[in-house]
Amino acid sequence: MIEKFLEKSCSIFFKPRIILILTLAVTVVFSFAIPSLELDNDLVNLIPSQHESKIAYDKYEKIFGNSSLIFVGIESDAIYSAEKVSFIRDISERIKELNKTVPPKCIADRAGISETDARALIPVLSEISLFGKDEIQKILSDPKRLSGEYFMDEKAAQRIASHASNYDIDELLRYIVPPIKDLSSIVDADYIEGTGKSFIVKKLHDEEDPDDASVADLKRKVDSWPFYKGGLISYDDKLAVILVRLSGNDKVKRATVFHETEQILKKMNRPGVKLYLDGESVIADTISDFIISDISMLLPLVILIVMIALYFSFRNLQGVLFPMSVVLIASVWSVGFMSYCKAPINLISTTMPVLLIAVGSAYGIHYMNHYLLSPIQEKFEVIRRNMVAVGIAILMAGLTTVAGFGSLATSGFVPIKNFGIYTAVGVFFCIILAMYVMPSMLLVFPVKKKIIFPENERNDLVHAILSRVDGLVKKRYNAIIIFSVIIACIFAYGMTRIEVDVNNIAFFKKNSEIRIADDRLNEKLAGTQVLSIVLESRDGSPILRPELLQRIDSYESGLMKRFTIVKKVVSVNPYLKKMNQEMFGDQKYYTLPETEQKINDYLLLYSGDLDPVITKSRDSIRISISMICPPTIE
Repeated sequence: MIEKFLEKSCSIFFKPRIILILTLAVTVVFSFAIPSLELDNDLVNLIPSQHESKIAYDKYEKIFGNSSLIFVGIESDAIYSAEKVSFIRDISERIKELNKTVPPKCIADRAGISETDARALIPVLSEISLFGKDEIQKILSDPKRLSGEYFMDEKAAQRIASHASNYDIDELLRYIVPPIKDLSSIVDADYIEGTGKSFIVKKLHDEEDPDDASVADLKRKVDSWPFYKGGLISYDDKLAVILVRLSGNDKVKRATVFHETEQILKKMNRPGVKLYLDGESVIADTISDFIISDISMLLPLVILIVMIALYFSFRNLQGVLFPMSVVLIASVWSVGFMSYCKAPINLISTTMPVLLIAVGSAYGIHYMNHYLLSPIQEKFEVIRRNMVAVGIAILMAGLTTVAGFGSLATSGFVPIKNFGIYTAVGVFFCIILAMYVMPSMLLVFPVKKKIIFPENERNDLVHAILSRVDGLVKKRYNAIIIFSVIIACIFAYGMTRIEVDVNNIAFFKKNSEIRIADDRLNEKLAGTQVLSIVLESRDGSPILRPELLQRIDSYESGLMKRFTIVKKVVSVNPYLKKMNQEMFGDQKYYTLPETEQKINDYLLLYSGDLDPVITKSRDSIRISISMICPPTIE
């Protein structure tokens, strides 16, 4: 049945030019989608969206804000000096400025307009953000309304309106939101200070021009509250950190903040000071940068190696160019198909184009081998015979490979699932292109068919090696079987020794900048990896009761005693303890308030930001556990 189908399908070769034109058209369509392909290496996106952990994570990220922090480390032998404190303040101010520069940069990149026009567009978008998308699109498409109703420069309005058809309204509205929610460091962190019968909240250091006296006062304040240690400054007072909390988890804004912060630190580097940039989002975006550079280097290298192998196999350009063209077209189709399906590329799927070139070239090699070995000179006749003779082998080999990769679609791990699905689709493209497009190339291009070997004669090196292997197998088959079983048993035991590790930092070499930064910050601070636990009231009522807070306190102490990797636990408790201490003006009162009334009174007086640890309705508490998790992969 398959033979008949393949034989009948040869009729399409009567019009090979149409096949090539259609192939070119499809390739162009898929290639247009490739620039829109997104990179995503966030650990949280590795989990299926319907998984209960992912649902809970998304829910509480919206409630408490983004838990992922960017760590900017400043290391020096003299952190507590006027020069270093001023330096920390200067870095903080420059990072805060990104709230003004990142939105127009993101809008300009995605909307195809200049940054100047993007800055003019932001106030308009802010004003009309509550309108429906259709109405927003109409306004942005009408230069008269932009200039007349929203007072935009007429030329800018014309330019913005001319690109309106390209705008993704949801995307634009996300980008006008400042990317950084807040910064925290030993310069601008909240400090609770007693006033006798009450307390006030102010910044740790308010002086714009620090001197020795103000720096000494800063050190006194930091030392007065253990909460700062391991979080904002190292235990030995030699490394300070600026914690940058993002306002959301939009990948484009986040990556822009990362790259802009990286540039700020490079420009501000100075002798005697070491600067570090770290955090889960920084690691994810660094992986994405490495993916781009690796693909740009690895893909040409693989193409070159495969072309060299093809040349030594066939010794002519037909055997090199035609199979290579097929796998390259299949790669374009596969990556473009991923982009149209909105599937991001990640650390696993980045291997797909290379894998398709390596695997898919085999189908072209099989076909070209039979084509070039055939003594028949008439092209169409050779192709017709090949379709049956080698077509079944290619089809069966390809479909089993498709089934193998396709089986990964059952995985609950999103990158593995996507990798399996789109690699299976890519292999299927390779089969179709090798069986129908490559023969069409052979028919269309005026290249005379060459026979690489005389009939029944093989004297090349590959033939000689395979002949020796064939002789060895025939003579020593029992020994080969026994040896294979022994090796299989050894490797089966090795499977039990495999360690599971999804620590992203382990993917980097020890001497890479991001690895050095992560190792140093984990050595000096309480850890850069955070585990969050949320306690939520079932009926929405406030849960800040003394007995619950005491249990949380015991739980936090127990965690730090039991697990050496846990160095710090952040919750509402340290804040309440500090409020209680400052209210009474004595260190011995660094304890939790005894009554619910006191708790409510303290929170009413507190003017700082407690959003990361407790909701405004006080029905949910978040406990953040800072951990030092060294990579196990070396």
